[in-house]
Amino acid sequence: MEKIKRDKNRVDIRKLNPDEISGDDVTGGYIIKVDKEGWKPGIDSEYPPFPGATQTIRYQFHYPDADDIVEEQVSYLSNFIGTFEYVMNGNNYADNISGYPKYLDVESFADYFILNELSKNVDGYRLSAYMYKDKDSNGGKLTAGPVWDHNFSFGNIGYNDSQYYSGWQLGFLLEDEGFKTGDGFQVPFWWRKLMQDSSFVQLIIDRWWDYRQDILNIDNLHQYIDAVADTLDEAKDRNFEIWIGPGDPKLPEDGWFPPSDHISYFQSYFDEIEYLKDWTADRITWIDENIEILLSATDPGDFKLYGYKLGQNIPNPVNSETVIPYELSRAAYVRINIYNTNSTKPDGKTRNSR
Repeated sequence: MEKIKRDKNRVDIRKLNPDEISGDDVTGGYIIKVDKEGWKPGIDSEYPPFPGATQTIRYQFHYPDADDIVEEQVSYLSNFIGTFEYVMNGNNYADNISGYPKYLDVESFADYFILNELSKNVDGYRLSAYMYKDKDSNGGKLTAGPVWDHNFSFGNIGYNDSQYYSGWQLGFLLEDEGFKTGDGFQVPFWWRKLMQDSSFVQLIIDRWWDYRQDILNIDNLHQYIDAVADTLDEAKDRNFEIWIGPGDPKLPEDGWFPPSDHISYFQSYFDEIEYLKDWTADRITWIDENIEILLSATDPGDFKLYGYKLGQNIPNPVNSETVIPYELSRAAYVRINIYNTNSTKPDGKTRNSR
């Protein structure tokens, strides 16, 4: 929510002055990001996000920004990133001594995966993807985070499979052919390599089960959501006095960020809160049931699983009309049979929907 900046209470890395251009001084601290506006100054990757890609990954300068960073610092950072990517592109990239653990704070990247998959963040890994590096004397490894810009997550958006609680978001971003050819914002190639290393995947699994015992316990998260909703209760009324919601003429109409279909049948703020809680619980349960599959996958596409969800009809009980929400992890023709209490279809019709 807050602006990403270097500060002892935000990104706690050493300050980097323009005259720090050699030795340990020049090694940090830096904040970089993969984001939109790729024409902003930064360091271009020498490796395409996938074989044959026309897109280029750029690591943009965030701290120091382009106006403050000096030539020697750009050179150092470029060499550091170039060496890291060279190692990741090699056959021995997972070596504990000379491989990526030499350059990455590995646990932070495992946590970054967990947070983006928990929320099914459609922008994860490829947009607002921040990383930072402190001076070598203070660790000096590239660290993932802080996580930022999760408005298009938790089932709140309607594209790139993000609305569905099933499936791995990284798997979609790495493997979906339509996305790879049609979207200018791609995932750095080394995420695929990380997910092919069993040691990194095992770290993700271990940390997931550890977090599930407390901070990612479903009841704990539901209590947190309720507490925040209670805190925002008065503020949300003032919000809706200005932003009335879907159909508001003040909202953009270009349709580039289609909302998840659920908003069309929600009647209240309470419905949104309940949806968030249900979606989060379903997502966590799905990850519980599928996270071990990551170890046996040889490529992210192997664990891009699909599913469906049939929701409670709204309203219930029914007066004259009701909506039965359902979710598919892929566009497909489906058959929905509606029965009455006598186990017969009330109108004798079968509805086909896509």
